[in-house]
Amino acid sequence: MSVAAELYKQAVDSYFEDDYGSAFEKLSEALSEEPENPEYYLKRSIVGSKLKKFENSLEDSIKAIALLEEKKVENKTLSRAYLRKGLTFYNLERFVRAKETFEKVRSLNPEEKDLDLWWKKCVDKCPKEAESLKKVEPSSSQPAPPVDKLQPPGSSKIKTEWYQNHDFITITLFIKNAKQNDVTVEFEQRGVSISVKTSAGSDVNYDWEPLSHPIIPEESKYLVLSTKIELRLKKAHSGVQWGVLEGTDTLAGHFSNQASKPNYPSSARNARNWDKLEKELQNDDDKLEGDQALNSMFQKLYKDAGEDVRKAMVKSFVESGGTCLSTNWEEVSKNKVEVRPPEGMEPKKY
Repeated sequence: MSVAAELYKQAVDSYFEDDYGSAFEKLSEALSEEPENPEYYLKRSIVGSKLKKFENSLEDSIKAIALLEEKKVENKTLSRAYLRKGLTFYNLERFVRAKETFEKVRSLNPEEKDLDLWWKKCVDKCPKEAESLKKVEPSSSQPAPPVDKLQPPGSSKIKTEWYQNHDFITITLFIKNAKQNDVTVEFEQRGVSISVKTSAGSDVNYDWEPLSHPIIPEESKYLVLSTKIELRLKKAHSGVQWGVLEGTDTLAGHFSNQASKPNYPSSARNARNWDKLEKELQNDDDKLEGDQALNSMFQKLYKDAGEDVRKAMVKSFVESGGTCLSTNWEEVSKNKVEVRPPEGMEPKKY
């Protein structure tokens, strides 16, 4: 028997002796030996609920689901993990998400024991949860800043932002050096949650629900990059311009038929009208004339250029006495740039 299997056996014994603390520790040790074992996550989720560690229980159920789906197990096995997730949502009093999860269980295994009982409990609770959301819902005139639920201590230092285009909502979390295996994302029709185990060893959890508009979970995805994690939510209704990310959206609009420009990153609950700002800046540039207009053009060119282009611009402009501006670093790096006065004029040294 492997070390992990022996620890698992000890955890089961502790569980049936009602020693849930010991069972939780043994399962954690077993997972350190076999971190890709979905059964260990599922059992620890059950024990976590006994200890009222509901956030940990939810995270473990989500991890178990991800591993089981990766292994392409039969629906009956997968439904157990979704049932555990639904029960944890219920314990967290997130009845809308619990109801949605129980409906997922029904689609996988309609004969799941006690499923109808829990689903009916959620139906009874859902109106109360919706009413509580209305009470804290911010007014459209003074929208409140977004609240990231499941936010652990210290996670306020993590910057998040969101933007959109015609078809997708993109949420970015600026977490460096996250590993693919340490990131768990769950997409639902009206919600998305993410759990990240950081390089420092702490857990970061975010949950956006209810989303202001529905998404298509099957066509949504996420990317783990060296400097950030991106969640790409596929809009169920393409072309709808979300005014807010969560809650009731009284600011929604539609993208024009022109080639759509994205609404660029914002951590605010309300989307900014960047097209309007761009037009205002463009109008300001139109008012410039002569040297001012030329300098404005040079500044924009320099600002948007890469490192080699910038070096080429500086070297050519300085060495030519302002008579030449080149963006070809390969060319100007080889020799000194000669002075090239306008036609009909001669250079003079002072």
